Amino acid sequence: MRKILSGLLALTVLLYADIFLFGKDGIQIQANRIIGINKKVILNDKPVFYNEKFTFLPFEAIGAQGKISGYIVLQDKLVSNAKITRSREGLTFIVFNKSNVLNQLLGQSIANPIRIDAVTGASISTQVLNDSINERIQDWKKYAKSNDL
Repeated sequence: MRKILSGLLALTVLLYADIFLFGKDGIQIQANRIIGINKKVILNDKPVFYNEKFTFLPFEAIGAQGKISGYIVLQDKLVSNAKITRSREGLTFIVFNKSNVLNQLLGQSIANPIRIDAVTGASISTQVLNDSINERIQDWKKYAKSNDL
């Protein structure tokens, strides 16, 4: 009985953490923590946060095993930070959580489509991830250009 109650408590804590960190307000909290005080704009029903120095682009994609969520941070039209916040992709369910996967994004210019090389066991999901991130970048580039940012 004690193990069941402990398991339920842990599940409840994880559920509330998930809602807090990844819900609407949670994304803004993450953006504030990572890039500081920012402005918010909605592009194609998805938020983008920016200030004079950084742009925080959260993204979501549907991979083979479910939702893939994360963000990239742009600085001077280069990817300066990237993180997967939710994923169950690959044979081990943690393929995108390995740092070497996201390190491929760092330093890539948004002048061209960014690219993560296919990951063994998650090649289709890798392509979906590439497409989702590039879609967010294109939305931001159009907005930034039309608003002289």
